[in-house]
Amino acid sequence: MAYHYVAFNDFANSISVGSYTGNNTDSRAVATPSFQPEFVMVRADDAATGRAANWHPSSLAGDNTLLFTSTASGTNRIQAFQPTGFQLGTSTDVNANTV
Repeated sequence: MAYHYVAFNDFANSISVGSYTGNNTDSRAVATPSFQPEFVMVRADDAATGRAANWHPSSLAGDNTLLFTSTASGTNRIQAFQPTGFQLGTSTDVNANTV
């Protein structure tokens, strides 16, 4: 199983759709977008546990991530935007080992 993401920015050719395998490593860099995104959404390909989709716009301060659930926000998920992608925390919603 994998996590799937969509990342985009406000300039030409700045959308990236991809996937990665979780490894439960804090401050993990996902550099496959090859640009600094302004928005990232991550969803686990895991119907068994019902992990929520997570999204982080550039306007959201700090280590906060919004969820597509009744929970307002969480931390240790999509932690930051980087010049070539984004950084993840250890939350099982975005980076569980072997998902």
